[in-house]
Amino acid sequence: MSIFVADLQDMFKSGILDTKCVAEFLIRETATYLEYLFRKSSKRMRDAVSSGKPHINLSFSEHRAINQWVNYVECFASDVSSGRDLCETYANHGYCKEGKKCPKSHNVDEAIISHDHKSKKHKTEGKVPPIKSKHSNGDAVDTGCHRAGVDAFMTGFIVANYAVYLKARPKKAKGEEEEKTSSKKSHYQSRDNHMSVTLEENRDIPLPLVLDPCRRAVNCLTLSGKNIPLKVMKSAFVKPSAAHMRQQHEIIKKSAK
Repeated sequence: MSIFVADLQDMFKSGILDTKCVAEFLIRETATYLEYLFRKSSKRMRDAVSSGKPHINLSFSEHRAINQWVNYVECFASDVSSGRDLCETYANHGYCKEGKKCPKSHNVDEAIISHDHKSKKHKTEGKVPPIKSKHSNGDAVDTGCHRAGVDAFMTGFIVANYAVYLKARPKKAKGEEEEKTSSKKSHYQSRDNHMSVTLEENRDIPLPLVLDPCRRAVNCLTLSGKNIPLKVMKSAFVKPSAAHMRQQHEIIKKSAK
């Protein structure tokens, strides 16, 4: 593992920003699968726009020369309800072993509404509060969103929203903040068992200013089933692997041509 971490740090010298890690340890989202985070960020941006709070602006260029190869997919938050009970497994993990045979709803927007109500300590009684909109016979999320280009867009959208949200989020009380910064560490609770998680700041990484609010999560990777992230920090006693160094040398040589 130590050699792998050394290879990883050498490969990404400008730092790694794991969207899932930001979501889980800085934002403390209830679920962290891609479409959930995207739709939650979309809803957060829409609320920020309507309330006059800081938000990002999106603009899409027209690709007239390559229009025949461009596919447009509607993947923002929907106001359409399936009218069915929510599948808690899918809502929490983005996956259900029954797939389309599951009789319950796999609507991500409904999952977000359910989680928001639960976080506000409202009684849901196992059902999602109805959305005041037209109903659909199927899940509103079946839009074919998971494609390479769309996934890349969703990831960038999420990170940009998180950066704006974290910058605008109210600061902690002065005494609490001083206690945290005295050790130059920020402590967060895992969403699974509320254990304390330490994300060390690394001011040496040349992170773009716009992403600075996410700096505490730089070079931290979420590990499935673990309550603390993997810190990508090379030990002074470990060198990158020979195979990695050969590959890096080949890449540099080819890029110089």
